[in-house]
Amino acid sequence: MSDESRTQAVRFGRTLLVAGFGEVIDQPVQAVVYAANKRGVMGAGPAGSIRTTGGPEVEREAMSHAPLELGTAVMTGSGHLADRGIAAVIHAAVVPSLGESARMGTIERAVTATLRAADRGKIRSVAMPLLGASADALEHDRKAAAEQVIDATVAYLRRESSRLERIFVVSRFQDDVTMVNEVIQRTRDRSWSR
Repeated sequence: MSDESRTQAVRFGRTLLVAGFGEVIDQPVQAVVYAANKRGVMGAGPAGSIRTTGGPEVEREAMSHAPLELGTAVMTGSGHLADRGIAAVIHAAVVPSLGESARMGTIERAVTATLRAADRGKIRSVAMPLLGASADALEHDRKAAAEQVIDATVAYLRRESSRLERIFVVSRFQDDVTMVNEVIQRTRDRSWSR
């Protein structure tokens, strides 16, 4: 896949939505997001890479806010991720406990809460994974997750005067970049007035 398709961005007001791949911690952003549980315990996937690289203090700070209400988000420090330019971690509470599945309404509320927390924290760029899609999710499940995250993101950008400049919607798989780009563009064509 070419770098051009990897970095394609679509504008929604002042904010660019960008399809990214790999780990959220490898994106050029000020804050990273992951799918948190009510206890704030960080498991595998994006949470694991954040905890491993950021250090245990990120998880401890999240756990100090527990129990997290589903559909909410808490912003904490980033620990050693600051060395990468990442200033904050946003814990989007979408599952009751490790290994459980998220529900659509919960994801939508958590995306809204995540973006609101980023705006309150004066964050300009965020990397958000496909919340609700597990590491072993099939392609159609990853697409459904992308649609939920992007729809909720665009709905937020339509309602709020966000200061966010870039939002990376990140899949772990490079092959998903085209699909995420298509979902972003389709959402732009369907629901964004020019």
